[in-house]
Amino acid sequence: MREVEWHLDASSLTLTNQKFEGFQDVNTGDGKTVQVMVIHADRVDLTDMVTYNEDGKTKVYSDGGKGKNVTLTNVTLHVLQQKGVMDLPILGIPLGQVTLGPPGEAGTDATSQLVMGLLQLNLPLPPVTFTDVHVDQYTLTSDTLDIPHFNVGLNGTTPQY
Repeated sequence: MREVEWHLDASSLTLTNQKFEGFQDVNTGDGKTVQVMVIHADRVDLTDMVTYNEDGKTKVYSDGGKGKNVTLTNVTLHVLQQKGVMDLPILGIPLGQVTLGPPGEAGTDATSQLVMGLLQLNLPLPPVTFTDVHVDQYTLTSDTLDIPHFNVGLNGTTPQY
């Protein structure tokens, strides 16, 4: 299966019962091979979600509605890179800016490297929240997807709230 890169922005992204499933090579729509980080979560909650794909010709934008929550269950993500401010799960305070992903895409700063190391240990974690998050990814699979206020726009038109 060829995968197409798409982007996700959200003011908040929470992963519940996440598990690092390793790094995997995927074939892209333009014939390249890229390495992604595979993450599974029992649940993903997003606030102010906007997704978009730019394939060189048509730009497709969609969103879940300003101020609305989007919920996915039994989710597997093929992440190229995820950037955001991570909240420390136990204390509920911001840990700081992190960049997660496979080698070459993950941040080289100490915080990003620490979080990547912890992810790879697959320790049980409480729900982890990222704020001001931007994700570049390929395939996402989910059992359910609840988008209460779904909007779509084409060719550079952003969805209207």
